[in-house]
Amino acid sequence: GGSRKESLETYVADLDAGRIELTTERVDLEKEIAGLSADIDQAEALRAKEHEDYLAAKDEMEKGKAALEKAVSVLESATSGEGAGSLLRLGSRMSSSSDEGFAARAADAKALVLAVEMGH
Repeated sequence: GGSRKESLETYVADLDAGRIELTTERVDLEKEIAGLSADIDQAEALRAKEHEDYLAAKDEMEKGKAALEKAVSVLESATSGEGAGSLLRLGSRMSSSSDEGFAARAADAKALVLAVEMGH
């Protein structure tokens, strides 16, 4: 019986030292921690993507607002006090080679197009 006694003493010593566990509590908790960590990583990735989408939408809205303001300005200057036919004069002014450069006229046209697109 000496070897059985030694075997049991070794087993008890291993239990005391934490080399052998009688329950799966530690393993279960480690699995739970790993699952929670994965959930946190997933939530952080989703939040980062949502923030990118927000920034893109905000940028688009700011550009749209600027285009609408520019369109209103162009239309106001074209129609101020001129009555009927003023939009036709706007078209001829935008296509003429006045003191306004091509880039400025192109920007006005782009603003008007964007304003119309936002209205749809």
